[in-house]
Amino acid sequence: MNGDSIQSALATLVGLYPGLGVHLFDESVALRPLLLCARNGVIVERRNLSALALGDADEILLFASIAGG
Repeated sequence: MNGDSIQSALATLVGLYPGLGVHLFDESVALRPLLLCARNGVIVERRNLSALALGDADEILLFASIAGG
């Protein structure tokens, strides 16, 4: 996936596992609001998901936000 964006990599993942789509993306195919995405351990701003190119060794992590009180 070298050179692809995070958004593209996630779309490929959903292509392989279609059931994930409803959990990752909203109706406008944007990352769901309660999910955070990190590349190599650094949180990526939502507006950069389609702009940042990936290298072969890059790691993408998704985190579900948890709230409590």
